[in-house]
Amino acid sequence: MTVATSPQTASPSVPPIDGIFRALADPTRRRVVERLNRSPASVSELAQPFDMALPSFVEHLRVLEGC
Repeated sequence: MTVATSPQTASPSVPPIDGIFRALADPTRRRVVERLNRSPASVSELAQPFDMALPSFVEHLRVLEGC
């Protein structure tokens, strides 16, 4: 078995599915995905039910976009 490493970090590369599971491990991000499954929504509409600052919420969206 061969494990690819990144020349910058020299650690084993992470399979894409691992990133998806890591992103969905957070309950906030799972709720966002569930909400978007119903219909499109703006960032402010998505953020409304969560008790957090908008920049913190946007970071959750960035994690999901990176999947």
